[in-house]
Amino acid sequence: MPNYQLEIKQRESYPRCRVNLGFFQSLLANRDIHTNGCPGLFLYAALCSCVSPRKNRIQFTETSFAIDPGEWVCPINELMDVLRLSKRRQLLDALWVMQNRSLLQYTLLDRGNVIKYKINGWKHTNHVLASDCPNQDEISFFFLPAATAAELVSSVKCSEMDILLDLWFSAVYQDGRVKGSYSSPLLFFRNDDPSAMVTYDMLSRRWGISKAKVQRILQKLENLGYIALHGSAGRPEMMIYLADGLSAIFHVSDIMLDKDDLPMTMWVDFSLAANDLPGLGDIAAQKVWNLLSLQGVSCGSCRQCTHKLYPLPENTKNQEGQIGFRMEIMCGWNTPLYTFDLFLLPEKN
Repeated sequence: MPNYQLEIKQRESYPRCRVNLGFFQSLLANRDIHTNGCPGLFLYAALCSCVSPRKNRIQFTETSFAIDPGEWVCPINELMDVLRLSKRRQLLDALWVMQNRSLLQYTLLDRGNVIKYKINGWKHTNHVLASDCPNQDEISFFFLPAATAAELVSSVKCSEMDILLDLWFSAVYQDGRVKGSYSSPLLFFRNDDPSAMVTYDMLSRRWGISKAKVQRILQKLENLGYIALHGSAGRPEMMIYLADGLSAIFHVSDIMLDKDDLPMTMWVDFSLAANDLPGLGDIAAQKVWNLLSLQGVSCGSCRQCTHKLYPLPENTKNQEGQIGFRMEIMCGWNTPLYTFDLFLLPEKN
């Protein structure tokens, strides 16, 4: 009975950004990190952090409001305080811009004293919350679409808070394509450039602010303990690491990587009967599904998810004698939610 070691590497699909509520609330309380009131990444993430993950009913004085998952209703002054806005007009202008971008819908109630809003696409992006958590007190995280986060960053002049969130949402960990990502979460913009090196000029264009201001903000965030800057001697490039990134925003262990928002590398040993060898790829794919379920990734137990399996060419395999497959996991459309490279290596007797 031959024995195999299966290596599973997650590749380039990062459809969602996982936000730990405890970490985000600590950012809201930190007045040393400035916001600018623009309808950017921070304001959108703050609005998402308030909504209910399931159907609920909110009582204000003599009026009761029913809300669905992804909706919230509260006094307008209370929401202004959460978003750090001092003027009612700032809030309404920001919500109007986000509504025009189809990010949310809002309505003023109780003669303009109460606001009710709904995050568009919340049920699809956060469907796991409604089914896995019996009450709202147990919700410790929520998800943002990675594409939405990138669009918000590029649409306004970013504040210090926008920049900090962009750094975290753009981080990778234990990604085989990115050198240096195995020791700690590392900033890596997912584009055609495989390098994790960035420059002040690149960040200036991404965030819509001057290079001098980029330098000041990054130095401030490093002094506050959120990031660590590593420069290249004699060169303008640098790498940006997230200090305590896994335990802070993702709320996972630095040793055991177990959530679906970060790239994963896993190894599994298993044995096969001789008559199972022709279906080796399908057996490896089933191992992936089982592991995803055990690691808490909702796709592993979702009946709507399917997968496709392709043999990898010889030049992509790591060792001689390996059998390689690429596994794409889909949920009702052709664009993969996750992509894994599977490497099977027969163990020598």
